Parts: sequence; structure tokens; C-alpha cells
Amino acid sequence: MPGIPQCVLLLGDETTQIRHHRKPCRCASGGAVETDQRPADCATWENAKKIIHAIDDPRDKLVSTILAKTGCRIDEAISIKYDDLLLEDGFIRLRVRKGGKQTVIPIDEELKQAIERYQFVSSRDGEYLFPSIYGNKLGKKWMRRSIRRAAVKADVMEEGETRFQKRFTPHTFRTVFTSLMRNQGMKNHFLQYIRGDAEQETMDLYTRVDRDAARIEYLKYIKPLDLMTIS
Repeated sequence: MPGIPQCVLLLGDETTQIRHHRKPCRCASGGAVETDQRPADCATWENAKKIIHAIDDPRDKLVSTILAKTGCRIDEAISIKYDDLLLEDGFIRLRVRKGGKQTVIPIDEELKQAIERYQFVSSRDGEYLFPSIYGNKLGKKWMRRSIRRAAVKADVMEEGETRFQKRFTPHTFRTVFTSLMRNQGMKNHFLQYIRGDAEQETMDLYTRVDRDAARIEYLKYIKPLDLMTIS
């Protein structure tokens, strides 16, 4: 049917396509995880690593690392404030979630150390962790350009690529994270909680998911980006 996007479920080694009207996908466990269309061909963990390694600016590198390691949306990442960092407990707070919710999500030791290194080399200017040159929060367009340049530099995509299936964007990190966690075996309600899926039928999950239990589940499956090998 024309105009209806595709939804892809990655269950083990199988890929199932389901057509829908902007509804969340349902996996075998019965839960719902929002997906918009078939993942881009370049949406792999290895490509995400290559792109992050190709970013020179410490700020842009950390934004991309957060996108890859948490599956959050770009606006959620660039809206992180200093008082959202709960590093000693292994969490960060995302305030600008879809549906107006806030979520405290888990991070691993690699991401914690990356944030601490960034804080050491950057000057604190205002309330945002990722300020623009004007002192307000970093813009989404800037990060799209930064990630596009890094993707070209890392030979993940061609310069000037316009085809969706061949482009790597900030949202592609979310797709990569979701596919990784699902294929690794993360329980779906934890994945929904970390992603911040905001469909009405999943909203009540936020009050039932224990954040420490979510962190235990997260640490089982998240993979390293080998950030310490970056020169």
C-alpha cells in the first residue's frame, strides 16, 4: 500500500517486515518497540564504531557515543545538563523524552569514563553538557553535519549520499542500538524503557521498570566501542 512505512523486527538471525501506520512493532515477547522503517544498510555496530573513531571534536564524539550506547534521540542527547549526570550510580537523566517524560537510563563504565574525560578537557560554560559556541545547547543540524562528515571519512557512506538506505544519520545510532540489544537478547520492556518509547500503551512501563534492574540487563548486552584505542 503506497505511503505506508515498513517496520523491521530483528529476531535472532531473522528479519521480518511488517507494514503499519506509524504503530510500534511487536516482537515475539508481545512488547512494542517503535521503529519507523527498514534499517539502513550501513546500520551496524562496527560502522558506528568507525564513525565515532573518525570524529575529532571531543564534544561531537561524546554526543555520538551517547547516541550509540543508549539509543536515545539526538534532541535528548544534546539537551543533557550537568546536573543530569549521575555518574557515580551509573546513570544519566534524559529530560526531553517523547511524550514529555523524563527517564534515568543506565550507562556502562566505558561511557562513564568518556564523559569524565570530556569534562576534564572542556570548560564548563552554562548548564548544558554540550554547549554551542553561543553558550546555548548544541544544534541538531550541527551534529547531523558532523556525523555525516565522519561517516564519509570512515568510508561508511559516500559524499553527497541521499538514499536513505545508504545514509548514516544521528537516528541511525538509535537503530544500531535497538538491533544490537534485541539481537543480544535484552528483554523488551527494558529496551522500551531505555529507548523512551512513548506510545500510550507502553507509558505505564516507566513506573514499573526498576532502574537498577534495567542497568543490570543493559550491562549484560552492551558492547564496547573501544574508545581508549582512539588516538
